[in-house]
Order: sequence, then C-alpha cells, then structure tokens
Amino acid sequence: MIRKIEEIVKDNTLKGEDKVSMYKVQDKKTYYDFYSLLMLDAIDKNSYQEYKNGYASTPQRGVETISSIENGYLSHRDSLKNTNFLEDEQWVTTGSGILFEDASTEIEKLNGVQLWLNLPLDIKMAQPEYHSIKNDYIKEFSVSNAIVQLLKDDYISYQGPSSKYWPVDYHIIHLCKENKIKIDTNDDKTVILFSEKGQFQIEGKTVEERTAIKLTRGNFVEIESLSTDIEILLLSTYGQSQPMVWGGPVVLNNN
Repeated sequence: MIRKIEEIVKDNTLKGEDKVSMYKVQDKKTYYDFYSLLMLDAIDKNSYQEYKNGYASTPQRGVETISSIENGYLSHRDSLKNTNFLEDEQWVTTGSGILFEDASTEIEKLNGVQLWLNLPLDIKMAQPEYHSIKNDYIKEFSVSNAIVQLLKDDYISYQGPSSKYWPVDYHIIHLCKENKIKIDTNDDKTVILFSEKGQFQIEGKTVEERTAIKLTRGNFVEIESLSTDIEILLLSTYGQSQPMVWGGPVVLNNN
C-alpha cells in the first residue's frame, strides 16, 4: 500500500541569538504526532556572521542527537574528551548526560540538519557515546535518476554506523528534476520526510522546501521532483507512546 501525506509541519521560524541561526522546523509542539522524532532544525546560512559562534556548549540528556553537514564544517568537542572536525555526520547518544559544543569556522556557507530522537524509558540513562561518521561509511547507490545515501536501513538489512539503543532508518535522497523514485518501507514504522532542498510531490501534493511531513501507513512511498533537483531526508522508526518531560536540552519521562 502506498504511503500518503498525513501531516505537514513548516515553522521556519529563525532561531538563534549567540548561537548558530537556524530554522526550527519541528519540535515539542508536534512531538506526539511525530513520535520518536523530538526536534528537527535546518541550518541554511550563507554569511559567516550568521553562525560564527557555533552551537554553544550545552548539556544534553535522554536523546540521540544526529547532525548532518551538507556544506561547511563544524568543530566538535565534548565532556567525553572527543574532538572532531565535522564535515559529514555525527551521532551523539546523550543518555545519562553529556556536555558538548559544535563551533563553526570562517567559510562561505553552512548547510545541514540536526535532529533529536527520544530514548525510551528503559534506556534513557544509557552510557553517553559519540560516533563520527565519515562519508566512506555511508552506503551510496544509484536508482534511476536518483542517488540514495544510506546511514542505516533495517528493511534492506543494511546496518551502517548508528546508535545501538534505538532503531532508525536514515536516508539522504538526491533526485534530479522532473523525476520519480520509489522507496520501500516497513509498514510497522513511522516514516518522516524533510525537504532539505527544493520542492517535491507525494501523490500530487506539493511539499515546500524546509518542510517536514509524516506519512500514512504503507509499504512504499513515491517521491516526485518538480522543476529543480531536490534533496530529501527520509527517516523511518518505531513510535513511542511514553510520557515526556522536556526542559531545554534535557528530555525525561517524569519530573
């Protein structure tokens, strides 16, 4: 059965004062609709002044933080003594608590996405971990006029670098203009799409740039590009129905 659009979220409110300016696409206002996906920020800055201070040093607990950089660089350091020059992907399991910051360098532009996944109650206080994921470890293959990059996909039994605590399928889809692609999905999982670049259509309905959508149940989705090349993030994961208490960068199940 084909998946269709169930919900659309497009906030695009620009956030950030002394930190990186970003578009807050999805957060606590829509958490219970998007289940495990707590927050999705889009970074799309073309001036160094807009992100020169980077992400300030922040304590985080109870979530998985995934950062993907398309253009530009961030310098990562944390309380586990990890340091990394981030130009690809990084996956941080904050678990019982970690302090980290991502600082920018003086470059022409910075584009990317950061998202938070909720950790369920039984593993909320897991040991914090940091994973730097270089492009060499991301599976890439061509489908028709598209390039699909896989960080992980249980449906086709591809296990790339990812957290060991909560399963999420992570695709980056590059599709040429005026083309279609079909992606098979697990009917039991919630599927979320985010338009990083350009507009696309699902079953004749147009999705604008920097927009997140939740799809209905089904075992595949068809994506159609319009007049420009597009880049889409596809996330697939199991839902959670546990209570949540959210205080800044700390997400727990009770007070």
